[in-house]
Amino acid sequence: MVKRANSDTTYSNKITVFVRAGKNHGVTQQAHVEFANIRDDDAAFQHFTKRWGPLSSTPMVQLAWKGWRDLLRRAWGNEAEALNELRQWAIKNMVTSLNFESGRIELQSDPLLGAIYLLFLRDHLEGKTAVCANPDCKELKYFLKAKGRQRFCGSKECNAVAQRAYTKTWWDKDGKYLRDERRKKAQRKAGK
Repeated sequence: MVKRANSDTTYSNKITVFVRAGKNHGVTQQAHVEFANIRDDDAAFQHFTKRWGPLSSTPMVQLAWKGWRDLLRRAWGNEAEALNELRQWAIKNMVTSLNFESGRIELQSDPLLGAIYLLFLRDHLEGKTAVCANPDCKELKYFLKAKGRQRFCGSKECNAVAQRAYTKTWWDKDGKYLRDERRKKAQRKAGK
């Protein structure tokens, strides 16, 4: 299976499955990434629902959005209990409709929360989900890796933190040794 960048489409050489998450026409960010990164205030949640639609038609699910988001965050951090709970919720509560058109299968999830969890599970199984290694990340604390060993979300601030961490690691490993070698060489030259 292969997934196209910035798309909810997963395909193989035989079948294409398209997961439609809410009203996502023209949106480059994926619903599960955006939902995991929602701030705690209701205005941020209102912005999310305006963009993607309601999480569910059930008022209790809609009102408990912080708990559902926190469950997703815990699963994003590889917490086994949260992953299991998320899988069970997706299996029991995701009602879908299927459309077959022009060589692909389109899966429409209702409620949106089911699609969010399904998209997360797909990316998690592919090893693409990660939590930014910058503890002060303000952009995308929960992100999808572009490369297998990516540890930082890629924002400008987090890239600077990553660069400092790389420089420190290099210095601890090689820099001190190289400086000492230069000093010894300079002392030998001065002594001649």
